[in-house]
Amino acid sequence: MYHILQKDFGLFFSIINRGEQNFFTTEQANQKVELKCKLTLDRLEKLDIAKAYLADFYAKRFHISVDQKVPLHQIKTDAKWLFNYLDLGGSLKETNSFRQRFFSSKELKKRLYISQDITLDGKPCTTKERIELLIRQCEIQQEIADVAAIWNVEAMEFESTVKKYRFLKNITVVAQEMLEAYKKGTLAVYQLISEEGLLL
Repeated sequence: MYHILQKDFGLFFSIINRGEQNFFTTEQANQKVELKCKLTLDRLEKLDIAKAYLADFYAKRFHISVDQKVPLHQIKTDAKWLFNYLDLGGSLKETNSFRQRFFSSKELKKRLYISQDITLDGKPCTTKERIELLIRQCEIQQEIADVAAIWNVEAMEFESTVKKYRFLKNITVVAQEMLEAYKKGTLAVYQLISEEGLLL
């Protein structure tokens, strides 16, 4: 197994080795990286690159004019509520009229921003099909955000979901190599850092 280019390795090393404890000097730091690896692998198994491509595809088709302060998990929760509302026979087609808004329940009013401020291909999210796609988009973005949170890189900006997915996968590969080097000893660590690969 060989790690990626030295310039990238330096960045990944600083992410994996961050904090007060050095990965190669304390068993506790080593165990933390091992746990992060396990958690990441479990999630990446369910979240493959095809989903990341799908998220990028829909990111170009969805337009959200709602206040950006609404968190992703809240949009997903509200979209699920609206989906169930429509599934039970409710309608969102007349929500823009004063009469409809006046007589709507508080729960519905709280969530009307989904149908009024979020569009798919320029059409408002007023149908079950569009809301279902919005829910799926939010789920994929949340899954990737959860993996980023494991490595404490959730604040980093990426051009696309695919690039973010690949970056997280690379961190995991480097972390696995570091764990392997740690088990094999000082020479393996030296070879890993000097870009010679691991002793197999």
